[in-house]
Amino acid sequence: MRISTTNISGAAASPPSLLVRALLLQNYRGCSDRELVERIRFDLRYKVALGVKVDYAGFDPSLLSIFRARLLLHRKESLAFEKTVKAAHQHGLIGDVQPIDSMPIFGAAALQDTYTLIRTGMEKLLAAVKKQRDEWKGSRGFKYPFTAKKYEKGRGKADIDWGDKAQRQLHLNELVEDAASLIEAVEASKMVHSKRVQGPMELLKRILVQDVEQSSEGDTTIKRGGKDRIISTNDPESRHGHKTSCDLIKGYKGNFTVSEHEIVTSVAVTPANAADTAPVESMLEELESRGCRPKQLPADCAYGGADFRALMETKGVEVVAKVPKPPKGERFPKADFLINLGARTVTCPAGETTYNFRESKDPQGRGTKTFRFTGCPSCALRDKCIPSTERTRSIQLHYNEGYLQKAKQRAAEPDFRDEMKRRLVVERVQARLQSYGLSASRYFGIRKPLLQAVFTATANNIWRLIIPNNLRGSP
Repeated sequence: MRISTTNISGAAASPPSLLVRALLLQNYRGCSDRELVERIRFDLRYKVALGVKVDYAGFDPSLLSIFRARLLLHRKESLAFEKTVKAAHQHGLIGDVQPIDSMPIFGAAALQDTYTLIRTGMEKLLAAVKKQRDEWKGSRGFKYPFTAKKYEKGRGKADIDWGDKAQRQLHLNELVEDAASLIEAVEASKMVHSKRVQGPMELLKRILVQDVEQSSEGDTTIKRGGKDRIISTNDPESRHGHKTSCDLIKGYKGNFTVSEHEIVTSVAVTPANAADTAPVESMLEELESRGCRPKQLPADCAYGGADFRALMETKGVEVVAKVPKPPKGERFPKADFLINLGARTVTCPAGETTYNFRESKDPQGRGTKTFRFTGCPSCALRDKCIPSTERTRSIQLHYNEGYLQKAKQRAAEPDFRDEMKRRLVVERVQARLQSYGLSASRYFGIRKPLLQAVFTATANNIWRLIIPNNLRGSP
């Protein structure tokens, strides 16, 4: 793969090997394209790392952007990373135990409110329509439902008193009506068949569905919450998510498996609202292709669910993690009940044991059992167990309840705490990746943050491979 762009001195094209090393330095130091080129020109350390002459003048910063696009186009973003994993594997630095964890990667796009989402959504659709009109040299039946310059890019928010609730309501009604009429105008014309137009139109439709609804009085109201909300039209793939109950993530999650010698063995990037377990199956497939598939995954309780344990067992991988704790509440959670699967009994905190169960379905439609207690009306712990509106307590077993019970028994064994300490290495590596600048993405879309994560992980692996243990200090 060659890039035909010449450097700033007009000399021959910069070879990909030089640009790869430049990207590694960029992600190692967390600098911008322009700053990196300045350092290459004036810092001897960068010249030594790149293997260039002292009088090397560098290249135009735009070449880095072009090169990143070429890497993604040809799906070569992981080539250097895979070579470091192969070298580490040959030196015995990757074993059967590989801790796994995720970390937040905050998105580059600004968080947009409902008014901005709808307005910028229309701006993008109008821009796509204009480009298609210019290409077709005609409108093909499309007619603007309002003045074309009304939502011209760069006009910004409407000039209203944003502290006045009535003015905000009138403006919201106007935005929604204009968006609906614009979609209707596109669908009534041949513009609807243009791929360039279809993407922005579907984006605007989704924004309207997720963010607004009609009230009983006929006004448009803003919806609150939502599990898979688009938070920016500039980066429609970024999402809201939580690493913990109180830490909000705006953007993405980076997912990593790490050897006990601090080598990153696989990388995945997901939207921030994705479950930590979502990319693990594909990560295992990548590890299998590299010949370093783990047999044990030490992890935190986000990976301790029954379904994930069952899936990993089918792949020959043991999950070493605590069982997730139930949400805090006033009443006894299921974890406080003693479940005996062999005897088909459940014992409540008050000591009552029930054999009474019926076959039932879980939310996924899978068959399971629900046990019901009969002594609840006279129980002294009733108020701590069930609300006053209910007569008895029932406990539904998980479809994979056996994996939960096995995990609880394993957690009670004396050596379990020592096993859990093996996962600390992944947190240490993630802290290093954050120090390199991976805590925030510099790009829009999910693929470029993945490229950033891969190159940052490659920089970590190179540092680990070339620096002996007895000389290693801060990276």
